[in-house]
Amino acid sequence: MHYRLVKHAHRREWKVSTVAYMYSIQDENKKELLAYHWHPRTTPEHAQPHLHLYEGTGAAVLSKLHLPTRRISLEELFRFLIVEMKVGPLKQDWEKILGETQKAHEKFRTWT
Repeated sequence: MHYRLVKHAHRREWKVSTVAYMYSIQDENKKELLAYHWHPRTTPEHAQPHLHLYEGTGAAVLSKLHLPTRRISLEELFRFLIVEMKVGPLKQDWEKILGETQKAHEKFRTWT
C-alpha cells in the first residue's frame, strides 16, 4: 500500500490517503493466487483498479489480464479472506473491529 498523510483543511487533524495498492494473496507455499492492484500513476491499463488471477487459482490463462474492479479497502480484503477463503482470524471480535474501521474509512475517504 502506498499512502500519504494529508492535513485537514479546516481542522488540526491528519488522515492517511491511499495513493496506490498491490494486495497479494498467496497460498501456504507462497504461490500467488490473486492480486488486487491500483496504481493510477502508471500506464492507462494499470490506472484503474483491477484484479489478477494467477495459476494457483487454476485460471492461468487469465493471469496477464487486468480484470476490472472498484477500489477496495483493506477491511474488505480481510473480510474476503476470513469469510470466503476461510483464513482463521487472529481475534475473536474480528467482525466488530472490521466493521468499526470500515465505517471510519467510509466516513473520511475522498473516493466512493
